[in-house]
Amino acid sequence: MKSEIAAVVSFLKRLVKLKNKVEVEKMDLFAERLTVVLQEKFEGHWVPEKPSKGQAYRCIRVNAFHKYDPELLRACRESGVHYGTKTHNYSSLCTESRILISQLPHFPLIRMR
Repeated sequence: MKSEIAAVVSFLKRLVKLKNKVEVEKMDLFAERLTVVLQEKFEGHWVPEKPSKGQAYRCIRVNAFHKYDPELLRACRESGVHYGTKTHNYSSLCTESRILISQLPHFPLIRMR
């Protein structure tokens, strides 16, 4: 679970760094907080014997209907990184973004439009 979460956190950190001017210290703290938040959320929802179980629960989603992902929002609040609404500062992901943190080996799923 830790390596899968680390991969997603690293991806999001790089993406936001490319699109926004956020201080390095804040981004590092954000990455640390998001890691903890996701580990807490997935506790009890990570079943290696049944990798497909709980996949929807392990999805980070940002779109027109879900402007705020609760875990991203919490990590932003705890690290002082502005999430944004109109400009989607943090979720400068895209207009539609879904990131599935999967238990399946070599199966990252990132969909962006």
